[in-house]
Amino acid sequence: MKQIIIIAGCVVLAFLAGAAPKVEVRVVTDKTNAIYKVGERIRFGIRLFEDGHPVDGKRLTYRIVGDGDLHEAGECLSTVEETVVATALQVPGWVYIEVVLPDESGRAVARGRIGAMADPPRIRPGGIEPADFDAFWKRQREALDRVPMNPRRTPVDVPERYRADFDSFDIQLDCLGDRPVSGLLCIPKRAAARSLAALVNYHGYGIFSAHQDFSFGTNYVFFNINANGLRNKQPPDYYRAEQARLGFYPLRDVGDPEKYYMRFLFLRVLRSLDYIKTLPEWDGRNLVVQGGSQGGAQALVAAALEPRVSLCWSSYPAFCDLDGRRARRTPGWPVAGNAFLNDNPDVFAWIMQRTLGYFDGAFFAARIRCETYLSTGFLDTLCSPSSVFAAYNSLPPDVVKAISTEPCGGHSAANVEGDRRIREIGLRPDR
Repeated sequence: MKQIIIIAGCVVLAFLAGAAPKVEVRVVTDKTNAIYKVGERIRFGIRLFEDGHPVDGKRLTYRIVGDGDLHEAGECLSTVEETVVATALQVPGWVYIEVVLPDESGRAVARGRIGAMADPPRIRPGGIEPADFDAFWKRQREALDRVPMNPRRTPVDVPERYRADFDSFDIQLDCLGDRPVSGLLCIPKRAAARSLAALVNYHGYGIFSAHQDFSFGTNYVFFNINANGLRNKQPPDYYRAEQARLGFYPLRDVGDPEKYYMRFLFLRVLRSLDYIKTLPEWDGRNLVVQGGSQGGAQALVAAALEPRVSLCWSSYPAFCDLDGRRARRTPGWPVAGNAFLNDNPDVFAWIMQRTLGYFDGAFFAARIRCETYLSTGFLDTLCSPSSVFAAYNSLPPDVVKAISTEPCGGHSAANVEGDRRIREIGLRPDR
């Protein structure tokens, strides 16, 4: 089953000068879902408002950026009804417009944005999957299996409002590499054996502690994983020092797939699942993996490489369609916006062939067998919508799946169907 869920309604970005009237630039598309065909005219409707009233005759500037090397810019005048600017995509992919009301010096007084897609079901990964992709990850799994887990479980404080219902533990697990799995486990008190669904949550990019979350209720055991194997609940200076030491870790040692930082991060994902499966309270059937951005990539990895995962919730996932430029599309993070890789195509091609092909979320997606829910915002310039669709369209055709889209959403698009299913599983009885 394939499903696209549209979340309509734009969030207007307005920048106000002093005590001036409230100024808004509102931009809409002529299709509510902002999804078009290749070559079809995409009409952006623009209106300027002051204190809620439409304004006529003001100069606006705009720029349009899209896949297929689309770059357009121009000016228009606001009108009471609507000013229309149109474009079209010549390849399946993504486009967005930004409209600015400038002051006399050219500074933006207000701005509005919206994105659109052309033929998103036709988007496929731009890169070439390594022929030994499965063999590579089989070797990694075997290497991990040779490392004893040696779990350490230390009680941690639970906020007073939850103490009657939950226990919580700091969990440390040995893993391949020099960093353990580090996370915080929240488990309902007095849970019977094989009575709980499990939800493992993975972090986006950054250096910070794992966190507790009791919002999923007393039918879930919740396990939040600290992506970088750091100690939890430490003072801010500790995490600042680790950030300085690690730098931009998603490309650390990227020249060698066996030394690449993300190899060890993804293996910590697998080890976290090894642990959750040992809990006597886990029901043995419902194992949910969840994350956004870098965490969304980890969720795809988990669902692809751990056959007992039953549901994958991956919002605006990173590490997808990393070689998207081969298809004239915007690649996913961390390639998108990386000046060095963009300015050195020969170096990037070598890195892609040698290492990054083994870490592309679209190639992991092709191996997922459980129900899977993704989301993307058409204003997400970090994890581009076309890169997310490359992963979504790689899911096997017989997998239950849905993708939620927001034409005015950025790097925080809601995962409507995934949220619904997680709530449904938590309600029991048959899940």
